[in-house]
Amino acid sequence: MLEFVITTMTTPKAAGRAAETVYLVDAHAVVQIDLEGRELRVASSRDNDLFLKALVGAGLLPLEMDV
Repeated sequence: MLEFVITTMTTPKAAGRAAETVYLVDAHAVVQIDLEGRELRVASSRDNDLFLKALVGAGLLPLEMDV
């Protein structure tokens, strides 16, 4: 599972944008969002870098967490 902290994800709208961005990279990904902790978890076989680039492109500025 990939984990990211997205400091700019402070609203449900931003969380929805994060989920939509993940699904653009992998429509079959499993997404978990902890809005209070500003954490995004993604279960996918796709590469980390694809998600990082997509999230940055969506203006979400993720910090990748070591898991």
